[in-house]
Amino acid sequence: MIIFSKEVRAMTMENPNFIDEIIEGLLGYRLGGFVYKKFVKEIEFKNNQKILEFGCGGGCLTKHVVKKLDNKSFITSIDISDFWVNKAKKRLKKYENINILTGDINCLDIKEGSFDTVLIHYVLHDIHIADRENIIKTLKDKLKINGKIYIKEPTKETHGMPVSEIRQLMTSNNLEEVRFKNDNKKFLGVYKKNL
Repeated sequence: MIIFSKEVRAMTMENPNFIDEIIEGLLGYRLGGFVYKKFVKEIEFKNNQKILEFGCGGGCLTKHVVKKLDNKSFITSIDISDFWVNKAKKRLKKYENINILTGDINCLDIKEGSFDTVLIHYVLHDIHIADRENIIKTLKDKLKINGKIYIKEPTKETHGMPVSEIRQLMTSNNLEEVRFKNDNKKFLGVYKKNL
């Protein structure tokens, strides 16, 4: 059995290999619906909501979120991988209230203060530790006042990041912790942007 370092594993998410495609297709998109539905249940949906999904991958979470939106709500999903964005666009082409973009959140032309909600689902732990603070700051800047970030991340030592780091990243960016859950395998937090 080959064990990959976190650095190698993170690289394959941007440029997936054949095994990544099979895993994501079977476990993520087909069989993993219960994982995404649990996260979606935590999200507060409202009319005319603007959602930013950070790290959409192949659109597994996006599929479950878009089904909860009213016809005036909209989701913008971004990922750095051309491969995954193209896969998401194919899978979600029947939905009109989705915009899927390829690129770095720090470089994309996304207006500050334009989203009610930001979603981060199993993405931050794959970002280099030195870049995480800036990513959270940028995502916070995209939120409207009183907007919320919903984050779910693995927390195992072998795959994930420490709960203390997640909470510190959020609070150091002046995000109010609304609630969080931690079961020693995964962390779920909701954070609010105040004035």
